[in-house]
Amino acid sequence: MSSNPRIALFLRAVGNEYQELVREDCRAAALRHGLVVREINAQNEADRQVQQIQDCLSEPAALRPRAILVSPVEESGLRGLARDAARLGIGWVSLNRACDYLGDLRREFPAVPLFSVHPDQEQVGRIQAHQLRVLLPTGGSVAYIQGPLATTSAKQRAASMRSGLVGTDIQLTSFSADWSVEGGRLAAKSWLELAGSTKVDGCVVAAQNDSMAYGARVALLEAAVQPASFGLSKIPILGCDGAPAYGHRLVLEKALSATVIIPSPASRAIDELVAVLAGWRPPASDICLSVSPFPELAVLASSIRKGS
Repeated sequence: MSSNPRIALFLRAVGNEYQELVREDCRAAALRHGLVVREINAQNEADRQVQQIQDCLSEPAALRPRAILVSPVEESGLRGLARDAARLGIGWVSLNRACDYLGDLRREFPAVPLFSVHPDQEQVGRIQAHQLRVLLPTGGSVAYIQGPLATTSAKQRAASMRSGLVGTDIQLTSFSADWSVEGGRLAAKSWLELAGSTKVDGCVVAAQNDSMAYGARVALLEAAVQPASFGLSKIPILGCDGAPAYGHRLVLEKALSATVIIPSPASRAIDELVAVLAGWRPPASDICLSVSPFPELAVLASSIRKGS
């Protein structure tokens, strides 16, 4: 492996707390292995990310990275780019999303590192379903704020969540947002307008990431200033990601009732990538990371019984 090989990290959106966790994790792992990292921010725009990767692949050979790590805005537009990268001998690692096309590419380009590192999205959905069962043991209404419907992570989490609620009297009303605080705020505002009621008993907001969950909390606090609506601020809110400085902290501060801890995939991705570049066999095409609830379900149930 050449001295100080370059890699390119294409982030979905700098400023998003989980994406910041991924970026810092990537920096630390790269430093540990002596890699040089170039960071590119798509600002949550799929077309922008596609163009950024195209520009990278069009650079002179001497300037191209040895591998691309990408946290996709949308997976659908990246299939052809992954093949273009592999044709140039550039590794491709999908972060946070499994990619069905990587298997075919690995057979076509066996010498190029091509794989994904992602959380167990189905486990995320199962955990949130368990959390809802704890919060609504006799049933109730849930405003469920999903990420963009075109993303596999949003689809898999939602499907697993719904499967985990079969046999309960918990009813979901789904909304789609863009993973942002403002997106979560607007989704929760739409739910409040649709509900047309200030009733809070038996209601929960569940979001597929902590940013949208916090946005929902903002919307509930805004609505709670209306007469007879103060109880809205007491509606439990579930998030997901659990970044130490954000989602985890929001739970400790009781701004959120619970979250799901999702580890950053960057360190594992770089460890595997460096091994392949050093001559080791490629890892499995999909590396799935385990996730966990915070707080533990028993602790969440205890807090509900105590009314805290």
